[in-house]
Amino acid sequence: MRSALALLARHDRMYNESLRTLVTVNDGIATVRVELDVGHPVAERQSTDLAVGVLYSLIRELAGHSWRPLSVCFAHPPPEDDTTATSTASPSSRPIWIAP
Repeated sequence: MRSALALLARHDRMYNESLRTLVTVNDGIATVRVELDVGHPVAERQSTDLAVGVLYSLIRELAGHSWRPLSVCFAHPPPEDDTTATSTASPSSRPIWIAP
């Protein structure tokens, strides 16, 4: 899995010029960070959330549907209705909303 994530991160410009995927490993736990860089200030919350959702789905396809992340963190407050965001997560990996 680590090799697949590293490959995705290394070639992220091939499938999205604005996407930056960063993979770090500490104590055997991989952290994947998704950032968008469109070259100018924009409201990118929806695009970033979509990129995180796509990466989450891709990892589940590669690792198997029983895979669950330890956590999924967002750098913005939760939406008014977080039903969709929490419906795909297990109780142990609910999204963490962090207001900037």
